Amino acid sequence: MPTTLERTTLTHTPQVQHLLDSARSRWPDERPAVLLMNLAQLGASQIEADDRDAARRAREAQLDAFAAQTRDAYGHAYTDSYLDEVREGW
Repeated sequence: MPTTLERTTLTHTPQVQHLLDSARSRWPDERPAVLLMNLAQLGASQIEADDRDAARRAREAQLDAFAAQTRDAYGHAYTDSYLDEVREGW
């Protein structure tokens, strides 16, 4: 079918055949082209999930670092009895 979109051709090497066989166990009645598309979609979803997890871990590390800096800078100002002392002044 004519198209202006880029096409990709994949030779069924032993490695590709192994991937197709694995995919066929999940999608038994699909053609090889559909199996490859399903594998590509599944792989992209996993990469996106990994990226989200990595971004979440990076944010958590930044928050932990900020909390440590705050404790180092201001932790001495607030003793364990600080709130009780404030409440006494009310």
